[in-house]
Amino acid sequence: MTKKPQLEEMEKTNPFLMIKRESGEKNFTLHLAVVIDENSNLDEVIGPVKGKIRIGCKGIARVNSFGVRHWIKYFRKLADMGIEYSFFECSPVIVDQINTVGDFMAGGKVESIYLPYTCEGCKKTYYSLFKLKNLEKTGKAPSLSNIECPVCHSSMEFDEVPENYFQGFIKQFK
Repeated sequence: MTKKPQLEEMEKTNPFLMIKRESGEKNFTLHLAVVIDENSNLDEVIGPVKGKIRIGCKGIARVNSFGVRHWIKYFRKLADMGIEYSFFECSPVIVDQINTVGDFMAGGKVESIYLPYTCEGCKKTYYSLFKLKNLEKTGKAPSLSNIECPVCHSSMEFDEVPENYFQGFIKQFK
């Protein structure tokens, strides 16, 4: 018997600025719920950092071309300072940027991404968290099974082409 994946709808939060910081002795975790655009000043939004950083990207709803530039500049600066960082719970918006913009992660590693599943019965989209360590073992896009809709119990399909959706992450493990 296979374990059913945990499914969730993406929250509708104020996408313009929501940061949650969890500090440890040498590490800290950020949970971002922001729009990354021409008004994004990540130095100001995130503030000073040191040690290892984990950035939760579940709440990032939109990234435009100016935002891409700000994002890469900020994270390259962290890398130049010797700060290690990783991204987790990457929303489909972030996955699209990783697959489109070659250096979007600017040297950071991705721990996990959300996979979109759409139900043909009730037309809702749900997201299942996928840990990329599973991808590291094979080095190729996984074959994803249909899963049951939590509302109407119809079969839900992965709503992307796996080879395209995972292309930016396969490179991470080569």
